[in-house]
Formats: sequence, C-alpha cells, structure tokens
Amino acid sequence: MSLISKLRAAFGIIGEPIEEPTPVFVDPVLGTMKWSEDDEAWIGEYNGFHFALSYERKREPTSAVIGYARETLANPHWLNDGLAQAKAAAARDFGQYYVDEANSLIFGLIHFHFYKNQPRIFAELEGGRDFRCWRIEYSGTKCDGMGFDN
Repeated sequence: MSLISKLRAAFGIIGEPIEEPTPVFVDPVLGTMKWSEDDEAWIGEYNGFHFALSYERKREPTSAVIGYARETLANPHWLNDGLAQAKAAAARDFGQYYVDEANSLIFGLIHFHFYKNQPRIFAELEGGRDFRCWRIEYSGTKCDGMGFDN
C-alpha cells in the first residue's frame, strides 16, 4: 500500500485516488505541455495563446478538459469576442477611470477546468496598471464578465 493510500485510509478519504502528475504531457493537437507546480496545471502554447489544463487528480489532463481547450483554442473567435464585449462594457462596469486600461488588456494565461461538471475558463489578462490583476471568466462558450483585484 502506497503512502498516499495509507493516508487516505487513515483519514477515511473515499473516492478516486490521487495520481502524481506527469512532468511533460504531449497532446497530438495542442502539443507539448509542462507541469507547473505553482499553477497545478500543465502549461502549453497553441495558436498564439498560453494555456493551462487543470489537474484533476490524474496523471494526465482529462479528455474532457483537453477537448474543451482544443475546441476553444482552434477557433478562438468567441473567446476574443467575449473580451471585446467586456472591454466595451468597462465604463459601465468599472467607471470611466478604468476604460483606457481595460481597452489595453490582452489575454495572458488561459486556465481550462471543469466546475460542477461544466467547462470553465479563468483567463488572466495582461496590461493592468497599479498592480491590478485583471481576469475574464467563461462558462462553456458564454462570457461571464471581466474583473480585477488590487
């Protein structure tokens, strides 16, 4: 019995066992991805976008998250469209002070994951000023909006 199995048994943890993530994962479409301990995800680049595939307690990314990333990154029109719409709503949502900053934002690392069995994206946006960390979120192909933290 492995150490992880012993700990799970000792604490009464039920469910799927936790597998150690593989350091390098190669997908025939998305290419080579490297495991990032800090992000707890496999990081890669495809079609000009930096992306992260979430760790779901498996040795490799799940087929569902791979499929969602492939579909999104192969035809990112709706992804870019959501960002454009969020930028257009910046004055209403954040005030005139943030409009120029919001309009200068571009995609940074795009995190693909599932939450309650639904595909989700949490994308970092680059170009913020004064230590603001901007982000945009999507549920499936619907943009949930843009926001920031100071």
